[in-house]
Amino acid sequence: QQLARKALAPGVRVSGHGIEVGRLVPFLVGNYKVRVKPGGHGLDHAVLLQHQHPLRLIVGLKKIVHIGPVISKGQIPQFTQPGDILVMSGSLAAGMEKDSYGRILKHLKGRGIHAVVDTAGESLGSALPYRPFLVKPNHLELGAFFGRELKTAEDVESCARELRLMGAENVLVSMGGDGALLVDGTGKCYRVAAPQGKVVSTVGAGDSMVAGFLAGWLATGDYAQALKLGTAAGSATAFSLGLADARAIEEVLASMG
Repeated sequence: QQLARKALAPGVRVSGHGIEVGRLVPFLVGNYKVRVKPGGHGLDHAVLLQHQHPLRLIVGLKKIVHIGPVISKGQIPQFTQPGDILVMSGSLAAGMEKDSYGRILKHLKGRGIHAVVDTAGESLGSALPYRPFLVKPNHLELGAFFGRELKTAEDVESCARELRLMGAENVLVSMGGDGALLVDGTGKCYRVAAPQGKVVSTVGAGDSMVAGFLAGWLATGDYAQALKLGTAAGSATAFSLGLADARAIEEVLASMG
């Protein structure tokens, strides 16, 4: 039996993987200019955050809830510079091969790009040999990737370590109500409990976690702080109707002690 879900109030917001990350990082780090580039170069949008120093964050948005454009092999964007952070997030658009993320990273190998890959399945697997700076599956995606049911945090950590052996530099795993964990480039594991709060919508929570983690890492270079801010940002969005703002994230962060 299917139950109808009634809306509490009408509303429209600009959303999607790249938009979410692109909106939150400037809130949390500052000193960024935001430019949204429309489609035509292989992505629906490219959100480019230009720092006042030579550091940029480029976010690819493949699709929101529509099927996305058909993309030819020659349309992969080539607008990165050394020191950029390239976030590849979500499902592949129509016309893109399952190993497209891997092909992009192969093309960018040796260019000094920090790649963040937030996807699952074959798409994730294709990127691992090119040593992405960060991969961020959730615990269900991680279990599906290895064909296992992950029942404990120890199971999640074990699989995260396997992703590192396959090429990922850092592995960030969101675990819903069980919090999150990070296995960093040295093999050290960090864990953080989920903040307390009422979940309103999980839409955008994963993207918010990526944004918070990057903001924390850029600000401090400390993985424990990055994990904490990422968890706070993801939870704040889950507790909000829409994308959380900096104030909401700060309130959740303060509650985490």
